[in-house]
Amino acid sequence: MRRTNTRTLCAVGVSLAALMGASAAAAQAAPASAPVTQDAAQDATVVDEIVVTGFRSSLQQALNIKRREAGAVDAILAEDMADFPDQNLAEAIQRLPGVTIDRVNGQGTTISVRGLGSDFTRTRINGLEAQAASGGNRNRSFDFSMFASELFNSIKVRKTQSAEIEEGSLGATVDLQTGRPLDFGGSGLNSALSVQSSYNDLSEKTVPRLAGLLSWSNEDRTFGALISVAYSERSPILGSFNTTRWQKGDPSNVNAAGNPYGRGQNFGGCIPCTTTAQRDAVLNAYYPRIPRYTLGNTQEDRLGMTGALQWRPSDRTEAVLDVLWSRFNSELESPNIEAWSFSRANVNSVVVRDYAIDADKNILSYGVFDNMLVRAENGFTRNESNFYQASLNVRHDFSDRLHGNLKVGANRSEARTPLNVAYAFEAAGVNGYTFDFREDDRRRASTTALTSLRVSALPWSMRRAATPAAILTTRSAPAHWPTTGPTL
Repeated sequence: MRRTNTRTLCAVGVSLAALMGASAAAAQAAPASAPVTQDAAQDATVVDEIVVTGFRSSLQQALNIKRREAGAVDAILAEDMADFPDQNLAEAIQRLPGVTIDRVNGQGTTISVRGLGSDFTRTRINGLEAQAASGGNRNRSFDFSMFASELFNSIKVRKTQSAEIEEGSLGATVDLQTGRPLDFGGSGLNSALSVQSSYNDLSEKTVPRLAGLLSWSNEDRTFGALISVAYSERSPILGSFNTTRWQKGDPSNVNAAGNPYGRGQNFGGCIPCTTTAQRDAVLNAYYPRIPRYTLGNTQEDRLGMTGALQWRPSDRTEAVLDVLWSRFNSELESPNIEAWSFSRANVNSVVVRDYAIDADKNILSYGVFDNMLVRAENGFTRNESNFYQASLNVRHDFSDRLHGNLKVGANRSEARTPLNVAYAFEAAGVNGYTFDFREDDRRRASTTALTSLRVSALPWSMRRAATPAAILTTRSAPAHWPTTGPTL
């Protein structure tokens, strides 16, 4: 902020100097006017300090970072204490050019830069390389949904390599920095509190989003301490219909008697088909592989804390101790009802009672089927993730051309799936199963006689029992002293 204000004051001073020069030239060419007193001249040259804050300040600081860097670097900075422009780090980063994100349950999780997958992006937190994994994401990519955006003060995306970065990345290097006490103006105590809530009319739940920050610095602004906490919940509901791909039969696949029914992916029969042309049209049309209605009910809660001690005795020396902890838990329940007969060899026993074919798409847009296998199933998964990090960063400028940086720290990422269970009820030989795409191919109407059966009368099978806790742990503990020597 000081650097920005200084540049603003310089620009004002240059403008005033140019204005005074122009006034003097005009005074020489024109007749003499009334003399200006010395006090009035001093008042005209005094400029009050201009302080720019908020959104415009964050944009100006991001532009200054981009100007100072020799490579391709984009940055996003918080508008104020605990006030990042988006509620998710991945969604904030996607504002930058060349960055896209992947979403899970409606929120951004991983990023890709310049078309490369998330596995090729390297992420550092407070200068320390980190790997954040959640229960559903256990590859090399960094899961940004682990952290609340209010815990961070700046994000930098380095798209080109530099000698000061000890390890490169094919995609990009993302630098995340948590809040530090001397980053905020004014000595003494500084605090910020954010309280939000949102209502989901599908889940009929109101969920909170809370964030708080407290920092202190001495009068000389050479030492300070900071602590911040963020907590949020989400309860998205995902309801959908899917076909799990489309497939079709082959009327040319016939037995020794020349009958194609019951072979390969062909139906077992077609009651309204009275001609060979009708039979071949039905067998040659695409039909949904597993038509089903799916409901996903997700419950998420995230808690994060940061702490920092910062010592800056001069502009040449700085030491910062940062600690970060985050916890992210999610529970997913996914009940659905589906027809499995089309995806198995049981399709050879399915009889078409009635049908309609969309000639433009060559699909069965309507059908009534007998001898179906219908399933109602439910699944429940719980994921637990934790991230810990402590790092010490020391910087000293020995001269204008020789700089030293010391980084010492360690982090740990844990991802557990303590519970993963699914069960299903199946009913075989169901008659009158119907799907209808004729009015809206995106909203299929489906009916089945399964609703008239008692659940106790259905065969019951447990597909997967509760699994032992699956744990993924990553650690990182570098310690190095990189120096930048004279440049030619």
